[in-house]
Amino acid sequence: MSSQPGNQHSAEFTTADLRIYLLGPPGVEWAGRTLPIPRRQARALLYRLAARLRPVPREHLCFLFWPDTAESTAHRHLSHLLTHLRRALPDPGVLLDSDDQVGLDPQRAWSDTVAFEQLCAVDLYRGPFLAGFSLPDSPEFEAWATQERYAWERLYLEALAALIEESAARGEHDAAIAHAQRYLETDDLAEDVHRRLIELYAAAGHRSAALRQFERCAVILERELGVSPLPQTRAVYQAILADQPPPRPVARPAWMTLPGLDVPLVGRDEALRSLERAYARAKAGQGGVVLISGEAGIGKSRLMQEFATRLEDQTIILVGAGHPAAQTTPYQPIIHALRAVLSRGAEEPRSRGEDFSPAPLLPRSLAQIWLAEASRLLPELRAMYPDLPPPLPAEPDEARSRLFEALCQIVLGLATSPLLLFLRSAQDFG
Repeated sequence: MSSQPGNQHSAEFTTADLRIYLLGPPGVEWAGRTLPIPRRQARALLYRLAARLRPVPREHLCFLFWPDTAESTAHRHLSHLLTHLRRALPDPGVLLDSDDQVGLDPQRAWSDTVAFEQLCAVDLYRGPFLAGFSLPDSPEFEAWATQERYAWERLYLEALAALIEESAARGEHDAAIAHAQRYLETDDLAEDVHRRLIELYAAAGHRSAALRQFERCAVILERELGVSPLPQTRAVYQAILADQPPPRPVARPAWMTLPGLDVPLVGRDEALRSLERAYARAKAGQGGVVLISGEAGIGKSRLMQEFATRLEDQTIILVGAGHPAAQTTPYQPIIHALRAVLSRGAEEPRSRGEDFSPAPLLPRSLAQIWLAEASRLLPELRAMYPDLPPPLPAEPDEARSRLFEALCQIVLGLATSPLLLFLRSAQDFG
């Protein structure tokens, strides 16, 4: 892992005839010169093929671009689109086409996504996947691009997080600070990174910068989420104010990015009793759904947190939230909740204190067909299960039904013991 492209990247960069840039505003080059591809849909096809530089089934491409079209017609459209793409390429031989798959010659094509995945060179990340490019008449392509955008951003942030700690371990505080600042440019709601940056500023002797960073963190959390910094963040701030070493970090559950518990919950006794009765019924095998509704700012999240805190040692807790910027992503709150498990290698702590109990792994009995379907929205599943088959081709209504069922199966698979799934509406961020 590095913050600069390495020698391997340079070699790939210079030997490939066709180079496709997808991380940031997309672009295409041939032999070092910009290659114009007039048709937007042909560019979209090229971007799809370049994302992984692996052959893509024709059925998948047909569904991606023409989900509501009869199969035979969609295949005919794909043949026409491939013809347009071949004509735009100086050498059509770089496009590999068979009866059932389409791809780019990996010996002659290079993409920044593949190079980034192989090398973790964060300087290859110029911005969100396909920034500024859209295909409004192809909702399935838009959904795919959104999934890819989240996946590549997550990989980028994971690489930066590793670089922060690597630099800090070597005593290179300025480098660690630069990586943390870059992380927050992409995700300024990451309170743990704000806290780490505060600690790094203090370690480098920049006390005023550390204090300003806490203030900036507090403003962002209040403006965007309506919450205040966590107690451990405030503890770091107070230590720096008193010219004392920051306290030793203690791991905390990820769902604690909710309002703090330092103020007693008042006037919600009956609501808490209702939630406790619903939980008792669920333990008895009568699971159900509880809606907590009301105007923004009246304490819905605070009530949710208080209830969950009482049950941390008794049950599995998953928390997902929608966000206005991602309202076009299907099932976003559920994906957010499941991603918290997957991104931590299914080791999400669910109790406070020194000892933590790991959250359950996805059960081995979970059918591959459901994992394959869910990988449409959770592409990290394919990294966890490299042998997953591609999702089965289907008409739009059937595909949506399968995706819904797949997510249900994964949630049910986690429920080997009592499970609480909290989903927060995107409107709560308004």
